[in-house]
Amino acid sequence: MKNKLMLILLLLLFGILLVACDEDSDEATEETTDTTEQDQVTVSDEERVADDTVVGTVNGEEINGATYNMIYSQVKTQLFESGADTEDLELVKEQTLQAIISQEVLMQDAVAKGIEVPDEEVDAYIEESIGQFDSEEQFNEALENLDYTMESYREQARVQLQQEAYIEQEFADVEISDEDIEAYYEEISSQGEDVPELNQVRDQIESQLANSQLQEKLTERITQLKEEAEVEKAI
Repeated sequence: MKNKLMLILLLLLFGILLVACDEDSDEATEETTDTTEQDQVTVSDEERVADDTVVGTVNGEEINGATYNMIYSQVKTQLFESGADTEDLELVKEQTLQAIISQEVLMQDAVAKGIEVPDEEVDAYIEESIGQFDSEEQFNEALENLDYTMESYREQARVQLQQEAYIEQEFADVEISDEDIEAYYEEISSQGEDVPELNQVRDQIESQLANSQLQEKLTERITQLKEEAEVEKAI
């Protein structure tokens, strides 16, 4: 059940996964660890901060320890699964702060553009998430195992839904031409044998190219917003 909720949370943390887009991402992949030596990622008391501690500000908006701890756990998990050295706590902390900053500037831009998520939509998403489990009790146990409360899960659900609406509004112009699809198909065809006919994989190629283009545009936007933002780190 933990893995099931993790999949949901990974979708919710779309903004956090963009942590690899910042200037420290290369460092995260240079040092690796043998993932077979560790069954799971744990977060010690030393790594946590008090929930009411201000860990930084983004354009005057304070980021508290509760948000930091929640994001820290997920970032550490992602770094571990990518083979990064999660024993380097300074690396995990910096990646967490960068993830929070990326998420916050995007949220602030969404608000500035009038993009809001009604409570009813958040409620529906949470009900759908709970429905992925055999019972609400199992859902709550999974939240606890991942250092989430219902309140923090709800907060992150709102963030995700707001980001989806933002992307839909701001990057609706993402289009993939037939020439792009054919060029990509020729490239993969030249690299291997037994490649299916183009008409069998056209949709997959189009989706992959669209996702790549979207990620590139979103990364550029976040980079610009971070450069323009007034950011102060307090830890």
